[in-house]
Amino acid sequence: MLLCSGSNIYPGLYEPIIQQIPGVAACALIGIRDEQAEDEAIILVVEPYNLEDKNVAEVVERSIRSGTYSIDIHALPDEISIMKLPRFGRQSKIDKKKLQELFKK
Repeated sequence: MLLCSGSNIYPGLYEPIIQQIPGVAACALIGIRDEQAEDEAIILVVEPYNLEDKNVAEVVERSIRSGTYSIDIHALPDEISIMKLPRFGRQSKIDKKKLQELFKK
């Protein structure tokens, strides 16, 4: 669970919706504590099927704001990053702790 602007954000509710966007292979919503704002910044990390596709971030941004793949306004990310997601274990789960380390400022 992420806590942003007094709202509880459950990534497990939104990640399956975002993963249905054409071109998205996998994604992770993470929270990074922003001490200056005294809040969490929400970052959406997307792994596209094609890492060379330059339009993925734009398509995801439009898709999550309105239409079939839209998500709650409180869960909209402050930043969208495109990259190959770090994974661990036999089941190759997304390593959210490693992502948080990568995005800490």
